[in-house]
Amino acid sequence: MNVRDVFTLWRDACGDPPDRSWDRDDIFAFFQRFRPDGRGLERALLPIPSGRAVLDRLLPIYSATSGGWQADRYDAYFIVRNPAPIDRSDAGTLVRNHLSNLAGVAALAKVGELVELLRERALSFSFEVPARTQYRHDTDEFIYDTVSDWVGSLTPEPAEITALRDAFYSIGCDYFLAWHVMWPWYAKATTTIEPFHPYFRLWQHGVEYRFDGPSSVTVYLPRPG
Repeated sequence: MNVRDVFTLWRDACGDPPDRSWDRDDIFAFFQRFRPDGRGLERALLPIPSGRAVLDRLLPIYSATSGGWQADRYDAYFIVRNPAPIDRSDAGTLVRNHLSNLAGVAALAKVGELVELLRERALSFSFEVPARTQYRHDTDEFIYDTVSDWVGSLTPEPAEITALRDAFYSIGCDYFLAWHVMWPWYAKATTTIEPFHPYFRLWQHGVEYRFDGPSSVTVYLPRPG
């Protein structure tokens, strides 16, 4: 199945007119069309190789966000408004596992400086809401650039699936979440196993983190209900 066939498949799954051709511009926010519960996505994904595995990663995203979803309010992205509770210890473990996975990616990418920064990380915790700003610490930017280059160096199976990236990115305006969902297509391209799963677990629980120093991290926990 080539990418043009996928565009047609996705157009039909959304109920758009058959005389209208879809291209990459049409797939941004594709998964928002199936809110709140993902019903009907089988038609869009099961015909694609490894589509069942990708669907199995998407459905928990719908589950995590359906509780706070309102039909009369448009959310541009999937937002976890009512996260499942998580304690500080479990959140810290997930953050450490996530950063260890990123260090492993940096090692594979031969970016030794980042490996050292992630190896010496120190965590603190906060119940405050992190600042909504485009500014991120240099370490955050270093991580993003390194991981983006590494994922870009992998050849997914099927290779044409990279043309669907915008649909997955637009789930949460978040490449780490997108890579987690798309990972079944990349899994055979590397010996690394599930590098983004801890990040997905953090997202499910509404936990965020920010670097505020080269190796210091603040973990933002949802306020207890």
